[in-house]
Amino acid sequence: MQEEMERKAVAISVKAGKLTADLLKKAITKALAEMEKSQKNPKIYKGKQSVKHLVRQGAGVSGPKRNPDCEKLLMKILKRVENHMKK
Repeated sequence: MQEEMERKAVAISVKAGKLTADLLKKAITKALAEMEKSQKNPKIYKGKQSVKHLVRQGAGVSGPKRNPDCEKLLMKILKRVENHMKK
């Protein structure tokens, strides 16, 4: 928890004329509780997700797997289409 506090900047706003130690302690305690709450219950996205959300969740990002058989078939089809377009 201490490392997170060092890495992130925490902004606390307090409406008060005088800032006492007790008020500062309450504000920091509340901010820490909110941070812990957000870590325990991360927002879960449903349905379509962007790559940005997937990366945040730790899902691996990779391209489609290549299949040599499908590539051969695709090349045959492309040649047929090419020949048909020439005629």
